[in-house]
Amino acid sequence: MKSLKYKLLVLLMLLCLTPLFGQSYSKGAILDPVQYSRIDVKPTLVSRSYTSIPRAYSLKQYSPIPESQGQYGTCVGWSTAFAARTIAESVALNRTDRTTTSNNVYSPTFVYKNIADNEGKDGAYIGDALNFMKNTGAVKRPVIEKTMYTANNFKGISLSIFNSYIAYPISSYVTLFNNPRGVPGKMNERVPPVKKSLAEKKPVVIAMNCPNSFFNAKDIWRPTESPNVNHGGHAMCVVGYDDDKYGGAFEILNSWGTDWGNEGYIWISYGDFAAFVDEAYEIMENLANYGEMARFAASIDIVVFNDRRGMPVTYDRQGFYRTQLTYPEGTLFQYLMTNKQPAYVYAFSMDNTFTVLERVFPLPGVSPIMDYTESTVAWPDEYTGMELSGPANTDYLVVLYSKEALDINAIERRFANERGSFVERVEKAVGINLVPFNTVQYNSGKMEFSAQTQNPKAVLGLLLVIERQRR
Repeated sequence: MKSLKYKLLVLLMLLCLTPLFGQSYSKGAILDPVQYSRIDVKPTLVSRSYTSIPRAYSLKQYSPIPESQGQYGTCVGWSTAFAARTIAESVALNRTDRTTTSNNVYSPTFVYKNIADNEGKDGAYIGDALNFMKNTGAVKRPVIEKTMYTANNFKGISLSIFNSYIAYPISSYVTLFNNPRGVPGKMNERVPPVKKSLAEKKPVVIAMNCPNSFFNAKDIWRPTESPNVNHGGHAMCVVGYDDDKYGGAFEILNSWGTDWGNEGYIWISYGDFAAFVDEAYEIMENLANYGEMARFAASIDIVVFNDRRGMPVTYDRQGFYRTQLTYPEGTLFQYLMTNKQPAYVYAFSMDNTFTVLERVFPLPGVSPIMDYTESTVAWPDEYTGMELSGPANTDYLVVLYSKEALDINAIERRFANERGSFVERVEKAVGINLVPFNTVQYNSGKMEFSAQTQNPKAVLGLLLVIERQRR
């Protein structure tokens, strides 16, 4: 009798503990800091570009109804194709009916099976998925895939069923931060770039160091584990943020079905996000695919340290700006470049000796993509400047804007090796796709321009001549 009572007591205790331990779910994101560090990071904007965004923003209306990855380690396919790629298309089409979106999702299986094992056991690396989506593309999900996944028959889904489907590539992808996990005081480096991306209607794919407490999360996840211990990686998609919810939190779309979390979603506080999320990626649509992307607009302000006048300029009808004043060797200054239409941006400088060319933007490891609205980048960065140095009498700055990536190394080599005037060197270096300067609207008293072209390979130039004080 005592034995029976003991067994009943043990059973009762186990039943009581079940909600504490809860159900376990499959993950599958490979965390690889070395590979992650090799991907170009989004340019860091000046502080005001991050603080001028709304206090809350959500892409939930553009997202599909959450589904489950089942018992397989395929979260990378779900976060990149099913979630982020589908949301990006919904945004481009202004598609807000979630039933329609759910009927037009991109296949998580197609991406996963092309980059990882077909058994769904070993997981995958997000960078591999995004690289595949850039070079090959994602395809819309066949009806049979959803049926087989629901029946937990993922292994039986053959890649041959996708042979007749059109693949839709993304233009590119970038990371949003690169500081290491668990480093104190790094929240300001991780949270603002993700918020900015979301406010610009761009979903963010993340890889999180995912502990067991996440399995039972409701409303908001409150971790009980240390972020400095490896708990296994899980890939998800960030769809919103709210500065006033739970003291500031991100809303995440998971791939564990609608029975998990808040009908498939969960909130993660900014602090826990910064501590547990190792990787964050933004995908980009092809900028030349949309009619409005034929427009270009940008401006550059020049800040001179210890001189409020800056560098006032005047537009020269030959196709470039020239400083109104002259500046001595040792002058410390910085450029503030504001881009108002999505573009790839490149900048380099050279003096009139034409012996040393210097890349101004982007620096190594930084993406040339500037596809946010009214965003400003400081060159070289917000808190430091560059110096006029050497024996030259004149310094030149070349800034190029394009809807497609340029071979900037080749352009720089040609510029350095060509002969002729400043403008002639730029024309020869860029080639036939350079938009003629007389067809661009330049502001006469400020480095600012706007233009429109139907050529998807068009390159716009913003040129500056800095006059030095003679020795």
